[in-house]
Amino acid sequence: MKDIVTGKELTSRENKIIEEIAEETGLLQETARILYTRGLTEKESVREFLDPGKHRLHDPFLLSGMREAVERIAEAREAGETVLIFGDYDADGISAASILYKAFTEYGLDAYAVVPERENGYGLNSEIVERYAEEIYMGLIVTVDCGISDAEKVKFITEELGIDVIVTDHHEIPETLPDCIVVNPKLPGQAYPFDGLCGAGVAFKLACALLGKKAEKFIDIAALATVADSMSLTGENRSIVHEGLKKLRTDPRPAYRNLLSVAGGKEITAQTLAFTLAPRINAAGRMGDAASALRLFLSDDENEIYDLSVRLHAYNIERQAECDKLYKLAKDKLNEEGAYGNIIMLRGDDWRTGFTGIVAARLAEEYSRPVIMFAGVNGYYKGSARSLPEINIFEAIVACKDLLMEFGGHSQAAGVAVSAENFDAFYKAADEYLGAHCPPEAFRPKIYVDGRCEKPISLRFAEELELLEPCGVGNRRPLFAAKAGALNAAPLKEGSLHVSFSLPACDMLYFGGVRVLDELNLPMEKYVVFEPSVSVFNKQKRLRGIVREVLFGYGRFEGMEDEIFLKQLSSLDTEEREYEKTDTAGVTALAEKAIGNRYGTAFIISDPANEEKFPCLAGIQRCLFRPSENNLFNVVIVGGGVPLEGFDRVIYMDTPPCVTATGRKTVVNTELSGRGLFGDLSVDRAAFKEVFTVLRAMTGRKFTKAVDFYRENRVQCNRKQFLFALKVFGELGIFVCRNGVFTQDLSIKSELKNSALYRRMVRLLGDD
Repeated sequence: MKDIVTGKELTSRENKIIEEIAEETGLLQETARILYTRGLTEKESVREFLDPGKHRLHDPFLLSGMREAVERIAEAREAGETVLIFGDYDADGISAASILYKAFTEYGLDAYAVVPERENGYGLNSEIVERYAEEIYMGLIVTVDCGISDAEKVKFITEELGIDVIVTDHHEIPETLPDCIVVNPKLPGQAYPFDGLCGAGVAFKLACALLGKKAEKFIDIAALATVADSMSLTGENRSIVHEGLKKLRTDPRPAYRNLLSVAGGKEITAQTLAFTLAPRINAAGRMGDAASALRLFLSDDENEIYDLSVRLHAYNIERQAECDKLYKLAKDKLNEEGAYGNIIMLRGDDWRTGFTGIVAARLAEEYSRPVIMFAGVNGYYKGSARSLPEINIFEAIVACKDLLMEFGGHSQAAGVAVSAENFDAFYKAADEYLGAHCPPEAFRPKIYVDGRCEKPISLRFAEELELLEPCGVGNRRPLFAAKAGALNAAPLKEGSLHVSFSLPACDMLYFGGVRVLDELNLPMEKYVVFEPSVSVFNKQKRLRGIVREVLFGYGRFEGMEDEIFLKQLSSLDTEEREYEKTDTAGVTALAEKAIGNRYGTAFIISDPANEEKFPCLAGIQRCLFRPSENNLFNVVIVGGGVPLEGFDRVIYMDTPPCVTATGRKTVVNTELSGRGLFGDLSVDRAAFKEVFTVLRAMTGRKFTKAVDFYRENRVQCNRKQFLFALKVFGELGIFVCRNGVFTQDLSIKSELKNSALYRRMVRLLGDD
């Protein structure tokens, strides 16, 4: 169950400031409040945020080392030196190399651009440089999106090969800097007002320093890299992406135009950069052909650009298939090995490094923990790390650096290399560091919203929210949470995967919501997380909420006895699993011990009436029937359980109708019955005859769900006996639903004992 995070409570003084900002800017107070809670606490900062553009770009010469870099590049032009641009194999490095190649060429330099392949490793590669030096005379190398951690390689190139180096990078500053000209917005003590540029952003600033406003033609490339490298879309990045999208919409360069064409892209937003263009650029490097992506940007041949676009699109399809395959392998390992610590580390000797980062990010979100996925490379393991917003994985890696061969990266994403003999020690050290330095709440899954919404949303407010674009990392799309009960949701049309329903805020559309349609319509408390959206049809504007997530499991589960009863009836069809037996004192002791670790235990309470008997479970998340997230956090499952994967322990706090969920260790409290919902059932023929007579009189009526059928027809006989008998008769084929109509099949004659459910209930009631 995710925590809904809405931010701090505002003081009366802060609310007064918000009123003033709204009045000065013409915004609604609701919009001004969102901007205020995102750190825009002054009228000027709000105006600047709402007015991104080229006029907001900073002077590139405020960057430390920029003036020296421009002077050295000017010397290269005067001396006729060839300059090698050395990038990286991801979208940021390829974009950065493209920008500088185009800028250097326009500046009058004889330039080459090269990006390594993933198999060559991350960072400046002295072997590749040496190879180029043998073929062409180079006086200068300029790195982009790499080099800051390559002091030894820079020393080799300058001293052994006699080539000057300029490092342009944006990664974290290491203890030892390269002994050369360095341009990096993260360098301490500089006047540059923004340190969040990506590698291509730094390259773009160097291009601006060389060419002035002429370099603005490259801003769309910098925009792609900014989004692709998950940079915060605040400050100068907001203006870069804003202007890049504007250029992409009005004058797309051939590389983008062809990529969008083969990918079927239409609307141009920051999400287009993130989910359409960037994956295809990155796919080339992941498939071992980063040179094709670089060539896509540098080529002037329309036919070649189209062919390369098709190739990158095909790479992306192959990449998706490989990632799905690796994800399944990783999940199988997790189910086998468990995931009960502060970090998840997985390794595979035959895994490919190009896909480990993507899968690590997926697992980190799913399990709400940092994840490092390792692939075997030449006798050691090379890993890609991904983390959570509140956990700095780079700091944890640095703390364990004595166990590593190499490392680098950011707070949320990093790369590491470790020998096979140090793998387990690194795992243990990283887990202990995170446990000691990160509070428990940092690991809890969260969803950040801009407010809770119980009243109607105005069209004007929804339109003002569009002013926050471009949205992405650091400037997320505005989301709201609305509390709800039973939603009366229904598919858009017969067979549709999408559902709609109404809330006081507005009408809602939930893409793919049919998979949880039953849960949506249950009367349990839930939160609908949605994004207000304005669409135009026939020149009429329409507001509706696009549902991003529905969170279940808040509050208790009163009023759902029938649903729990029916779920438990269905569980009787499942083969019972093996388990250990104990009593109430035994499961209580096990529970108290298990909650010492926040992962790995599922506590199942079959009869909701027994919840109050176990106060030790009061602080643990509760779910109905199954965990709402598959992250292996300790969870109380009320009403029974479906087969579970990955849990170390499954503890039945009372005796269920059937033991369906198992872990490495499964324990059942055989002293306390969890079959209370079956207490007044009868397997006597007379009881079934009574229900049969009622059902026969109801043929021809509309049928959707059994519980609704009972309530809507105001049936007078025992409700549970009715539902039980209906299920047995349905299994025997005596009563069926055809095209939504309840029907008796007169051709069917059968004994009750022919029903597996009936036989199981006879045994169950006999046991009790």
